[in-house]
Amino acid sequence: MIARAECIGPFPYPGQMFIRRIAAGLLALSIAGCGAKGTGVSADATSATVVPGAVVTTVTPLATANPGQAIARRVSPETSSTTTSSTTTPKITTTEPVAATASVSGAEFAVGAVSAYRAALGEAKAIEITIWVGDMNRAEAELQDLAKPANVDTYEYKAGKVGSPEPVRLTSSDAADLETILFPIADVAWDQLPAMFATAIAEIGGAEGSTGVTHLVVERDLPSDAEIVLNIYVDGGPRSSGGYVKFHHDGAVKRVYGP
Repeated sequence: MIARAECIGPFPYPGQMFIRRIAAGLLALSIAGCGAKGTGVSADATSATVVPGAVVTTVTPLATANPGQAIARRVSPETSSTTTSSTTTPKITTTEPVAATASVSGAEFAVGAVSAYRAALGEAKAIEITIWVGDMNRAEAELQDLAKPANVDTYEYKAGKVGSPEPVRLTSSDAADLETILFPIADVAWDQLPAMFATAIAEIGGAEGSTGVTHLVVERDLPSDAEIVLNIYVDGGPRSSGGYVKFHHDGAVKRVYGP
């Protein structure tokens, strides 16, 4: 390995002269070709072989406003033939991106959709809430405008977000009976949805090729009565039309429609 001593001009400060003396004392071989010039040395330097195990200090001029000012650099002959600066480059630490959470489905998605509506819009009243599960995983809710009670807007829930309101054009009869057909979201036992999903599948039967629950519709059971009901639909696969189960708002079965 070859270390190269760089000759420099006069040292304007006593401390730099001290560095020069240390450098001269630590060089393994004498540097040829550096003639005396004033209080410095010549600009030509001769290569010298570094003795294994020795630490070589070279003096290199700095690009500063003071000509001749220098810094000392240490070279370890065991590791590299390249002169290394004493300045340490800051280490940059990177953080791996957190893996995305897997999307939920079924009853868990339905519960999450309702929770998102309530968090975004408060305890509003609805005409109807429809939630598709499985591959679709989206919901639509027709909710009363709390600021303008005569207005109803549709809100879509998809990819974890509640969308912007879209106006609902009410019929004259619906507008007149709006308070009758609306129901408070808080009056439904949403925490019972997992049990209701399981009951619906069991009541309709595990048809060959069935994908299970496809969607549910929550509304008042008009014109039969004004009770809030949840209609949970189950796919029948390629050989059956499937069916649905109507639940009371507390999660109890009201009626089964289908095989």
